[in-house]
Amino acid sequence: MPIFGPAARVGFASNTYDEAPKPAPVSKAKAAGNYVRGPQPALYLDPTSGAAWSGRGRVPAWLAGAKDRSYFFIGGSADTGSFANAAR
Repeated sequence: MPIFGPAARVGFASNTYDEAPKPAPVSKAKAAGNYVRGPQPALYLDPTSGAAWSGRGRVPAWLAGAKDRSYFFIGGSADTGSFANAAR
């Protein structure tokens, strides 16, 4: 005797008209974003305490009140004109 109904579909691989197809799995690498993770090199340095900040996350108190962050920048002078002159 043949079995009809839901019990007959056990082990049946293809979707029927009443079952919605499953979406394709999304890889975690794509969903997380494409940026560098982990510890980053310091970009700002507090000359009085020696504390460093990478520029990511919450701004530290010693830098939050500064009007000009270029004073604390480690990478040299904040003069962007020198880069423009070097490109000529």
